Amino acid sequence: MKTRHLALKNSLDRAKAEMDAAAKAAQAEARSKSKTQATKAATKSEVTKPAEAPRPTPQATPEPPKAASLFDTPAAVPNSDMDEEEEILAEVGEEDEVSEEIDEAA
Repeated sequence: MKTRHLALKNSLDRAKAEMDAAAKAAQAEARSKSKTQATKAATKSEVTKPAEAPRPTPQATPEPPKAASLFDTPAAVPNSDMDEEEEILAEVGEEDEVSEEIDEAA
């Protein structure tokens, strides 16, 4: 039982070491790529336009959304919704008239 435990621990240690080595290699590769790209970009910009330096464009920060309040006025309802509401109210009114006529006839 102990040998199995030790074997699992050893394989876990090896796996951790391999992952660490792979991470270091990936970081080194990324650093070397960024350095070569930066030098290529620098040489291209020096050759094409040495006097102009790229200026960062000012970015307008968007206004954060306002939280809803109990005292806010409701948004305007589009006309199509109002027309539908009026139609529904008219239909309800017609149904009331029909039910009153039926009550009177009975």
